[in-house]
Amino acid sequence: MFKALFNSKSYRIYWKFFFWVVFVTMLYLTLIPTPPQPISIHNIDKLYHFAAFAGFTFAFRIAFRKLPPLALLAASLLFGVLIEFAQLYIPGRGFSIGDMIADSVGVLFGYCVASQLIVNKK
Repeated sequence: MFKALFNSKSYRIYWKFFFWVVFVTMLYLTLIPTPPQPISIHNIDKLYHFAAFAGFTFAFRIAFRKLPPLALLAASLLFGVLIEFAQLYIPGRGFSIGDMIADSVGVLFGYCVASQLIVNKK
C-alpha cells in the first residue's frame, strides 16, 4: 500500500502538482529580499537549503520518473546554482558556496530516497 502512493499512475498527477507547488514556493522564498527566519541559529539556513532541495528533488523524481536520472540530477543542481547567482542581484540576499553545497547534498539525498521508493517497470 505504501509503495502504491509512489508508483500508481493514478497518483502521478498529484505528484506533478505537488512538484510545481514546491518549485514555485522555493522560487518565491529564495528570491524575496528578506526571507523568513523562524529559528535564529548560526547557519540554520544550510539546513533549510538541504531540506528544500531534498524535498524538491524527491518530488521531481517521483513526478517525472521517465526523465533520465542524470538529466533530473543536472536540472536540480542547476536550479540551486542559478538561485544563488540570482541572489547576487537581490537586496538583502547574497551568493553562498555553502548554500550551493547544502543544495547539492539535499538533491542527492532526495534523489536517493525517491529512487528507493519507486518501482521502474521495464
